Amino acid sequence: MNSSPPTTFVLNGVTADVSRETLRDQFNRTIAVRRQTFAVLRHLLENADRVITKDELMKAVWNGLAVTDDSLVQCIHEIRAALNDSRQAVVQTVPRRGYRLVLPSNAGPRLITILAAELAAEVRPAGKDERSIAAPTPAYRQVLDRLLIKHSGRVFASVGETVLAEFAGPVEALRCANEIQHEVDRRNCEVPKTKQMRFRIGVDLGYVVAEGDHLRGEAIEVAAHLQTLSRPGG
Repeated sequence: MNSSPPTTFVLNGVTADVSRETLRDQFNRTIAVRRQTFAVLRHLLENADRVITKDELMKAVWNGLAVTDDSLVQCIHEIRAALNDSRQAVVQTVPRRGYRLVLPSNAGPRLITILAAELAAEVRPAGKDERSIAAPTPAYRQVLDRLLIKHSGRVFASVGETVLAEFAGPVEALRCANEIQHEVDRRNCEVPKTKQMRFRIGVDLGYVVAEGDHLRGEAIEVAAHLQTLSRPGG
């Protein structure tokens, strides 16, 4: 786990310092925004490139207080004005769903959680490796895909039986991993031992850099390494 987080992001020439809750322009001048407005921006930054519903934003920022949609709309308007984002290239409105902050590739690394999962045979017949065993792998992959969606995970790489997915935070990633293993256990009760499959899963929290739809960073390598060390079902 990487413990030295970056706290600044550059968006359209504006530097957002999450730890200090400040915005500064290219001349290092402070851009004043309301506290609630910065809280909305921070939540969007922490969940960059993911669609955030209005309900999630209002819960995260106002913590259950009764406010109208107009309060959120005003914050979004102030964020766009501060970021010179009149074309909504950074903070996008997703009709009937919410908002998405598109983080430019040069904005800085993002703190996310990586889940690496590989499908492995429970029993390996003599003389055969895991990949040569005839097993109902599509059914197991469907379990994985369904639960990744349920827990807001995004698959960004898939090679053979190995899948790499990103999560906004470790709680949902761990919940997803736990539910995957429990669901697979239930499915294995319905098939012969020689056809049972399990997932090896590794999870790590760290910083990655986005390059288009692809990610790179130490967190990916650590999660993949932990996955190789884990036993099937662990």
